[in-house]
Amino acid sequence: MVVYGGAVLGLLGLLAAYGLWNLKKWSVWVTIVLSLLSILSAAPGIAFAPTTVLFVAALLTVVGYALIIVLVVLPGSWRAYA
Repeated sequence: MVVYGGAVLGLLGLLAAYGLWNLKKWSVWVTIVLSLLSILSAAPGIAFAPTTVLFVAALLTVVGYALIIVLVVLPGSWRAYA
């Protein structure tokens, strides 16, 4: 089930990237939702990772997706999609 969820998130991510590239306003919301879902799926890895490598990978994933959210909600980004 997790594999299918990851595949769906990946395909929706490609759709969101296409929308962002073409300055579509809907793609900002899709990106935010997908980033939040990805953060929620990676967050347990921070608390329950069995190795340091997996802990660092989960931490970088959460920080990376949080950075994506910050970048798409910056005022300059919103002006581009207005």
